[in-house]
Amino acid sequence: MATIVRLCPKAKSELFPIMAASVPFRSKPVDQLKWFYRHCLEVVRYVPAMEAQVLEFLIEKSLEMDVEIKIDEGGEAEIDTDYSVFQLDMDSDAHSLRRRQLNEVNVQESIVNDMAEKLDSLMFLLLEYVEQSCAGNADLIREKYRILAQFFESSIIITHKSKFVQFLIVHVCGLENKALESASCKNDQSPAILYRKFASSLIHVIVDPYRATDTRQAAACYLASFVSRASFVCEETCCESVCALLRWGEAYMQSLDSLSVHAADAREQCNFHSLFYTISQAAFYIMCFRGVEAVEFYRKSTKPSSDGFAQPEHLDISPERWTSLCSHPLQPLRYCLESVRNEFLELSKFCHLINAIVYCQLAQDENNVVKRNKRQVTPIATPATLEKERLSGGVGGLGKGTNPLDSFFPFDPYLLRKSHVFVDPFYNHWNGSITERFMKDEDSVLNPSDEQHVDDDESDNKKGSIADGVSHDDFDNEIATKSFQPMSLGSEFGPASASSRSTVSTESSSNVPFKRDSSREPWTDTMKRSRAPSMENGSW
Repeated sequence: MATIVRLCPKAKSELFPIMAASVPFRSKPVDQLKWFYRHCLEVVRYVPAMEAQVLEFLIEKSLEMDVEIKIDEGGEAEIDTDYSVFQLDMDSDAHSLRRRQLNEVNVQESIVNDMAEKLDSLMFLLLEYVEQSCAGNADLIREKYRILAQFFESSIIITHKSKFVQFLIVHVCGLENKALESASCKNDQSPAILYRKFASSLIHVIVDPYRATDTRQAAACYLASFVSRASFVCEETCCESVCALLRWGEAYMQSLDSLSVHAADAREQCNFHSLFYTISQAAFYIMCFRGVEAVEFYRKSTKPSSDGFAQPEHLDISPERWTSLCSHPLQPLRYCLESVRNEFLELSKFCHLINAIVYCQLAQDENNVVKRNKRQVTPIATPATLEKERLSGGVGGLGKGTNPLDSFFPFDPYLLRKSHVFVDPFYNHWNGSITERFMKDEDSVLNPSDEQHVDDDESDNKKGSIADGVSHDDFDNEIATKSFQPMSLGSEFGPASASSRSTVSTESSSNVPFKRDSSREPWTDTMKRSRAPSMENGSW
């Protein structure tokens, strides 16, 4: 084949249509699919000019498998195909009907497992190819990102609830960050840029008025999930992303008149302002995961001035902005995913993100909604008891509770068994609520001997644990050594006026409780759990 391509100039243009026409259908055995993928990637090695074409084609075929697997809110997976149309309803008695239903369930589960295994194997080949072909070279990694970003823009972002293929973006951004931190790049002072470039491209999609609303909503979900889940995303990028979302929300609220705020009912209200609610929820979601780090970085970034503290415009996540958003008549928190709403309220209490009066009102409204919907076994009387509800759900997946926006977060835990090894080193798992982390800190202070014992165990098991990214001390050092150009959006919406901002004391930053766990459960333990992708670390 290499000789033919070398001797015949037209061979390159003829080869790809033959490859595309020869792809095995996804119902074929997994060995046939793996064989085809492996040899297509082998062709790319000696015909580099076809790399973009072949990679996009293989990823598109993987995406077709991805979307065929449907996962409901209860965590059950199924194939989006009605296999019962081929069955004749010959028996009408209840026993035969029950037997036929059980057979359908067994067949459906077998098909799901078979499709998941195929997708897992193909994702393994794609992730392996990207990692091996780059070989730690930052320039090659950025070339792979260009190919993946182009396909993301044209296909993935407009695909409804894709679950796995988009992790190629996380992988390639993580590889660049890893390459620049390696021993061979110690003298290279240039920071990682791909993850900031990806976040910036999503923000531009969100604020582009000429884009379809569904695409802008999907971009908001991707931005929130990427910034929250990618362990290599720095605090400055978190602050800039949240600040951009808040700026758009403020512009939207200012554009409304009093008559356009309230609709006839809650469903119509949610549909009419769906983009605003989705973008607001994206900001809340990022804060649930990275809020403590973002608040610490913001407070450290405030510079003393003659009239108090100067707040960086592109990093402004001050309490005044959160209070203004949450107290607006549109009530964005009410239309959020329930687990996100509860966790953000708890974070607001600890980090003082919202005015005390507004917070008490929001907490009381949440209690009233909970009682009215009767979703708790025990009624909630005070805001402090919201912690018990989060123990059974949380934002570490879709969580539990109402989901009025039909939200999805594309970088929720990666559930494929084989290919997860390429994703986990760059993945930020849910650390628990702010209350849980604060209680862990208190326990470690009260029992220092136990903490030393835990640290010893973690150091012994370091090889068998899942990486958790950069430590908190490393983040502090990174703040002092790295400086990025702001991901600002210009003055399209205009910054909030300085007069509406009150000064923020830097002394309160030391009171923010935060601690990162230094290890994670081995994947072998994770696989023992029941299949529930809406919970953290579920498995097939």
